[in-house]
Amino acid sequence: MKKKLLVLTTALIMAFSASFAKETPSVPASVVTELHQKFTSASDVQWQTTNNYYKATFSINGHQLKAFYSFTGDFIGISRELNIDQLPMVLIPDVKQKSAGSTVTDLFELLTDRGTEYYITYKGDKNSKTYMSTGEYWTRY
Repeated sequence: MKKKLLVLTTALIMAFSASFAKETPSVPASVVTELHQKFTSASDVQWQTTNNYYKATFSINGHQLKAFYSFTGDFIGISRELNIDQLPMVLIPDVKQKSAGSTVTDLFELLTDRGTEYYITYKGDKNSKTYMSTGEYWTRY
C-alpha cells in the first residue's frame, strides 16, 4: 500500500511540475525544410529559438555554421567563426594591435542581404568591447 501511494504521489508531483515547465516554441517544419533545401549537406543540426529569431547550428564538411531565420520563415543570414588569419588582410594589423592588451573572445563572419560583416569582441581586465567591419575598417558596435 505504501509503495502504491509513493508511486502515485511521485506521478502527481511530476505531472504537476511538468504543467508549470516553460515550453520553448518549436521551430516550424517549413523553416526546417528551408534549411535543408538551402544547405543540403547540413548535418548535426541543432535548433534554438530566441526572442528575435530561430537559429540553426550545423556542420558542413567539418565546418560549423549558424543560420538565422525570422519567425515568418525568412532567411536572415549565416555565420561562421573565424581565426584572425581568415579576416581580410586590411583588418588583421588592427586586430593584432588591439589584442595585445586583451583577449579575442569572439570572432565571426556574418553574411546577410547587406553583404559580409565581421564582428570581433575583445575582453580586457574590466570590460568587453565589440567591433564590426564590412571589410575596410573596424567601428565600435
